[in-house]
Amino acid sequence: MSLISVPGHKKAFVAIQKFFPGFQSERAGIVYAKISETITEPGQITPVLDLPFVHRIEIVHVGSIPFLVANTLCSGKTSRNDWSQSGVVYAGPIPENPSNKWSVEPILEGLSKDHGMHVANIDQRPVVMVSGKEGLFMLQIPEKPSSQEKMGT
Repeated sequence: MSLISVPGHKKAFVAIQKFFPGFQSERAGIVYAKISETITEPGQITPVLDLPFVHRIEIVHVGSIPFLVANTLCSGKTSRNDWSQSGVVYAGPIPENPSNKWSVEPILEGLSKDHGMHVANIDQRPVVMVSGKEGLFMLQIPEKPSSQEKMGT
């Protein structure tokens, strides 16, 4: 679903795996992928975050610290057409060693069928935009990490 370079780490990416089929992606999660130095050797893929129904990811900087922002399509499904459990947007810092386990916290809840995510600059400020059935939401990225200042709408 997504493949993004990890800032400050040469030949390293994060990606979503095990998303399909979309209505049965309880096992979806995020992996850290490190490309080998030669084309004859396989790269290393390490699961770093279990996140059921994760659908979109982005990396943003809060000050100098890279943060993962992850968007789940829903929180659970009993059938293909079940949208009773809304999705969530999560965020958390990327560990210095990205192959270690990651952790995220919810920053926006209650989105139905949340499907899109985009990082942009609006009014000279970096934001993450997410969309769902309820509309388009703009999450402002704080200038510095703080336990009191979280990304907000």
